[in-house]
Amino acid sequence: NATTGIGLLSLSISRLGPIRDFGVFATIGTFIFFIVAIVGIPAMLRLSGVRPSAEWKREASPLWGHLAELTCRHRNAIVLIAIALGLSTGFGLQWLKLEVKVGRYFPEHSRLVQDARFLEDNVGGTSSFDLLVHFGEDYSEKKFFLERMELIREIEEAVRQHPSISGAVSLADFQPVHLRPESREPRQIRMNYAVRSRRTEEETKTDELASSAEYLAIPKDPGFVWTHDAPLDETWRITTQTHMSADLDYAAVMRDLSGILRDKTQNSTGLWFSVTGAVPFF
Repeated sequence: NATTGIGLLSLSISRLGPIRDFGVFATIGTFIFFIVAIVGIPAMLRLSGVRPSAEWKREASPLWGHLAELTCRHRNAIVLIAIALGLSTGFGLQWLKLEVKVGRYFPEHSRLVQDARFLEDNVGGTSSFDLLVHFGEDYSEKKFFLERMELIREIEEAVRQHPSISGAVSLADFQPVHLRPESREPRQIRMNYAVRSRRTEEETKTDELASSAEYLAIPKDPGFVWTHDAPLDETWRITTQTHMSADLDYAAVMRDLSGILRDKTQNSTGLWFSVTGAVPFF
């Protein structure tokens, strides 16, 4: 119980609230049970008045007696052998590798693998990476909403070219394409673009906020009403799919996706990103 409690206590350092709370409360419960087991149960037996039988009975088989005598006689050798086995086992941990490829957990003929392969062949990948692109307030003030959306679209198109990616989707897929006019274009065209960008941003962040929340996140303070005069940070989400049955190195795919994001964002001030999916959920 003590070692179990220590293992559960390690969960309390997680940055995820539910996991951290589970680790704390599970540790408390484990140590309470440990105290009850070593103190409460013996105390109850003592106070119950139950007395052990005073009659001694000889074991029918002498095997256990001989085994106990052998253990006592060679106790030092047994301890040394146990220590050597423990150290050799611990030394082998350096070759221990974690496996996160779900497709290897089940046989090829299992219903789960067959259904997953059917979905991948006819619909799309069943494992996913999430690319999170965060636009800070400073960046949002300098770039139009449609420009930020176009950057998301460019990242998405570049990600689709990766050989391990079977598909990608973002909020930009549900919006029409509007490229920013060149500076030499007539002033009226540039003004129309600015108005269209403001209108699209307003609709997305107010009227369509609930439907776009899966792919666009903005701070939601109680009582706050979004306006163009009070720009907020934005986090755009691009979901990519991979084949569960493919023999992929998820860490390598994450590095490739991070490289694509780095090339497209070019370390712009007020813009940063992250990639999730090294351990696929299934």
